[in-house]
Amino acid sequence: LIVQSGSGKSASYDVVGPESSKAWIRGVAKLTIITTEGLTLIDSAGNELIFNPDEWVSVMDSTQVNLSTGSQKLQGVAVWRIVEPSAGQQAPENITFSNESDQVVLSWGEIQDNDKLRIFTVIEEDSISFALAEMSGEVHLFPVTRIEIQ
Repeated sequence: LIVQSGSGKSASYDVVGPESSKAWIRGVAKLTIITTEGLTLIDSAGNELIFNPDEWVSVMDSTQVNLSTGSQKLQGVAVWRIVEPSAGQQAPENITFSNESDQVVLSWGEIQDNDKLRIFTVIEEDSISFALAEMSGEVHLFPVTRIEIQ
C-alpha cells in the first residue's frame, strides 16, 4: 500500500505492507515499476519453481553486503529455509548455485540450519537480482540465477 501522510507541500508517502514493518519504505520520492526473470529453483524431483522473495519477508534480515558495485544494505532469507521445502523426503546431497558463467556447489551439511548463509534480493534502478552471501557481507556468488537441489 502507498500511504500519504500530511497534505499539500508537506505531504510524504510511505510504502507499507501487512506482514512486517521491516520492509516498509518511508518518505518515498520516486516509484519505479520493474520486472525480473526471477530466481529459478530446481527441486529434487526436477520441477522448476520460481523463488519469490515476497513470500519470505517475515523471515528476512538485513545487512551490508559487499557487491562488486559497492556495499549495499540488503534483505535476505536463509538458504536452508528456501531449500528444505523443495528437497523432498530425503535430505539433498548438494545444492548448486549458478549464473551464466560461474557456479558454487555447497553440501547440505554446509547449508542446513545455517542462518548466516542467505539469498539476498538486490534491487537496482532497472532490475532485481539475487546474491548468495553471508550475513557478514561476504559474497559467494552474484548474481545467482539458478539454484539446483541434488
